[in-house]
Amino acid sequence: MKSREILTLQLGNYANYVGTHFWNIQEAGFQYEPGSGIPEINHDVLFREGQNHRGDVTYTPRMLCVDLKGALVHLSEDGDLYGDESRKKILSGGSDALNPQIPWDSQSIEVVREEAAEKPTFQKDLDTTGQANVQGDYEFRNTVKSWTDFMYTRYHPRSVNVIREYSHSDEENSFDTFTNGRELWKSGSFGEDFGDKIRQYIEECDNCQGFQVLFDCTDGFSGLTAQCFDDLNDEYGKCILAYPLIPPQVRNFKNADSAVTSQIRVVNLSLSFASLIESSSLFVPVSTMAQGWRNVSGSRQFPNVSYDPENFYQTSAILATFLDTLTLKYRAKDILQPMVLSEFCADLNAYGLKMCSGNL
Repeated sequence: MKSREILTLQLGNYANYVGTHFWNIQEAGFQYEPGSGIPEINHDVLFREGQNHRGDVTYTPRMLCVDLKGALVHLSEDGDLYGDESRKKILSGGSDALNPQIPWDSQSIEVVREEAAEKPTFQKDLDTTGQANVQGDYEFRNTVKSWTDFMYTRYHPRSVNVIREYSHSDEENSFDTFTNGRELWKSGSFGEDFGDKIRQYIEECDNCQGFQVLFDCTDGFSGLTAQCFDDLNDEYGKCILAYPLIPPQVRNFKNADSAVTSQIRVVNLSLSFASLIESSSLFVPVSTMAQGWRNVSGSRQFPNVSYDPENFYQTSAILATFLDTLTLKYRAKDILQPMVLSEFCADLNAYGLKMCSGNL
C-alpha cells in the first residue's frame, strides 16, 4: 500500500496551541512494544522518518508552523532534535567561544548577547531524562505562557517559521488585518521561503494527498492563509482541508479599542470565510465559545468537563481532542479501502457547500 501523506500547516499563535496538543496526542498513541498487535492508525500519513546529524533515526510531524517574533520563548527556530552541537556551544559559551569562528581580533569587538529564556520544569525534565516526571504536577493551567512550554513532540528544523515583521504580545495583537497578512506573503521573502519549505516536504512524499491547515481566522493570519491557499492551488492543485480557529480571548489590536477591534475581527472573519469558499476543498470552523461571529462571548458547556473558558492551554486541548477524533477517518489503517482526504471532503461538502459544522 502506498503512503497517503498529508502535510499539516499551522498558522497563528492559537493554531500552534491546538497543534501542539494534537501532536502530543499522536505521539502518545505510538506503540513501541513488540507483539502489541497491528496498530489501528497509520502514523506515516502525518509523520515522516529522517536522520539527524548523528545518524539517529527520527520520526517527526510532516508539518510547518508559523508564529510571530517572540512567541517561541525558549525554543530555537531550529528545534533541538537536529541541532548543530558546535552552534549550541557558541551560543551557550562566553566571548572566548567565538574566537575560533572570527577571522579578526575578537578582543576589539563588542559581543551583545540576549539572555536565554528559562525553560519551564516540564521541558527541563524532557531534556534531562527524555520523559516527564509522572509523580510531578506541572500545573500547566497556571504556568503555560507559550505553546512551546508543553510541547512533547520534537519538530524538524524546517518546521518552525517566525514572522519577524511583527512581535507577539499577550496584551495586544499587532498583526491585525486580513490585508496585512496577504501583503506580508506577497511583499517580503516570507512567502517565497515558506513555499520552498512546502515544496521540500512535497518532494519527499510518494503520494501526497493534500493539506490539513489550522489557522487563526480573526487576525492577520487569515489573510496570510488565504494567500498561501492561492499559491497551493496554483502550484499543486491538491485537496485542502482547513480548520479556521476562533480563539477564546479577543486581544485588542494595536492602536484600537475594544469596539474597533471587534469590527476589524468581524471583517477578517468574513474575508477569511469568503476566500475559503473559493480556495479550500472543505473548511470546518471550530471554537470553544458559544458565539464566534460578532462577539466572542459565553463558553460552551461539555459533559464532565470543567475548564477556564479564556485559558489557551485548556481550550486548545479540547479542540485538539476533537480534531484527533475527526481526522481518524483518513488516518486509520484500512488495508482494503483506505480513506483519502479528497473522499473525506467530498462526503461532507454535499451540493458543493464548502463549510461544514463541527459538533464538539
